Amino acid sequence: MEIVTARLAIELTGLGQSVDVVCLEETGPVAAELEAAGIPVHLIRTPGVLPNLGPGPLARWFAETRPDVVHSHSGVWLKAARAAHLARIPAIVHTVHGLLTLEPWYSPYFMWLAARFTSRVIPVSDPLNRYLVETVGLSRASTQTVLNGVDTEVFSPSVDIDRDKVIGRSIRGPVIGCVARFDPIKNHELLLEAFALVRRSHPDAILVLVGEGSSREALEHRARQPDLNGSVVFTGDRRDTPDLYRCFDVFALTSKAEGTSMSILEAIASGCCVVATDVGGSGALLDRGGAGVLVPPGNVTALADRLIEILGDAPRRKQLGDIARRRAVHAYSQRTMALRYLSIYRDALRGVSGTRLVSFA
Repeated sequence: MEIVTARLAIELTGLGQSVDVVCLEETGPVAAELEAAGIPVHLIRTPGVLPNLGPGPLARWFAETRPDVVHSHSGVWLKAARAAHLARIPAIVHTVHGLLTLEPWYSPYFMWLAARFTSRVIPVSDPLNRYLVETVGLSRASTQTVLNGVDTEVFSPSVDIDRDKVIGRSIRGPVIGCVARFDPIKNHELLLEAFALVRRSHPDAILVLVGEGSSREALEHRARQPDLNGSVVFTGDRRDTPDLYRCFDVFALTSKAEGTSMSILEAIASGCCVVATDVGGSGALLDRGGAGVLVPPGNVTALADRLIEILGDAPRRKQLGDIARRRAVHAYSQRTMALRYLSIYRDALRGVSGTRLVSFA
C-alpha cells in the first residue's frame, strides 16, 4: 500500500498536480524516495482507534493547508475522512487496498460510517468492490474499482543478470522467489511446506524470500529443518527488487487474502512466471490462469504439484512470462492508474478549480 501511494504521488506530480503525503504514525522507509522526488512528507501524529472520534490535529492541518482533494488509503479511512469533512475539504477519496484475514467485528460499521464522509470509494479489485457493496452496504454508484499500477520500465525482463551476485550465493538449480512481508496473511508457511515437497523432484532448487515482518523468526526456524536446511535464502528488505525478480524462474505468492497484489504486478511486469493462490484480485491479474498459474488457497499438495510441473517445463514458463509481461504493459502501468485517479478527483471536485492533492501512506 505504501509503495502504491508513493508511486501514485510521483505519477500525479509528473501530470502537473501538487501533491503532499501525510503519515499518521511514522514516515517509514518510503519517505526518502518521495522527498527525493520533491514531494513533501508530513507527520501529523494521529495514531490508534480513539482519533476516529475526534481527529483534531489532522482536521486542523487540513484547515490550514486547504487541499482540494484528500485521498486516504486503507487503515486511516474514518479518521481521515472525518478530519477532511470537518475541515470542509471539497473532495474526499478513499482507496481500499485489502482486508485482514479476520477483520475486527466493528470494521464493516467503521467503513460504512467513513463512507458517509467520502466522495468516492475505490477498491483495488472486484472482490473488494463486492465486499463493500454486499457486506458493508455501500451503493454500487459510490464505488469504482481502480487496479494498482506498476512501473513497467523499472520492472522489466533482462537477460543480463548475475544471479549469484544478486542473491548472494552460488545458484546451481531453479530459483523460486517470493516478495512479501512476513505476516500470517501472506502464508509463507504454506510455501515452505510445498517447497519441501518440490525439493524431492528438484533437489538443487532454492527458495528466495524477500521481506521482513513478524513471522520471520518462525519461518527461519522451519527453514532450518532437515528437509529444507540450506535451500531457503532470507534476503531481508531489499531496494533492488527489479533485479531480484529477474533472478526468479518462478514467482510464488501463497496469500490467504489479497487486493491487487503489487508483488504479482511487479513479477508479471518483470516477465516472471507466477504461481499464486486464487484469492482476491490475483485471479484477475493472471487472467484466470491465462497469464500465470492459480492454485486453491491453503492446499499444499496442489501448490507443490503446480510448482513441480512448471519448473519442469521451461517453454511453458517462458510462454506464461511473456504473456504476463504484455498484460502488465497494456493494462497495469502506473501512469494508467494515475490517470484514472486524476479523472476521479476531477469528477469529485465538480467544477472546483485547481488541485492540491493529499495522499495518506
